[in-house]
Amino acid sequence: MQTAKQLKPLSDSGIAQKVDLRDEGPAKLEAVNNKPQPLATNGLGSLFGPVIEDDIKGVRSQIREMIQGELQGELGQRFSRNLRIVIRREIAAAIDDQFDRV
Repeated sequence: MQTAKQLKPLSDSGIAQKVDLRDEGPAKLEAVNNKPQPLATNGLGSLFGPVIEDDIKGVRSQIREMIQGELQGELGQRFSRNLRIVIRREIAAAIDDQFDRV
């Protein structure tokens, strides 16, 4: 085994090659294009890319359609029935309150 003093630097042995690190070819352009995107100003940043406003609108419309579909079915009937019950109770409580004041 050689000691540190016995080892020659690669540049002295003629094996090392000069590398120009100032090359601004395609690799440099790729590095510039692959910069991480900043988060959207509305706080809805994505790990997989920038947030596109059209994507948000599309997701909102899909959610709206799903909710409308659910409200037209059995869930909507139960919701309407429960809402009518709550409204009737509130009206009855308001009428009772008015009679108690008189």
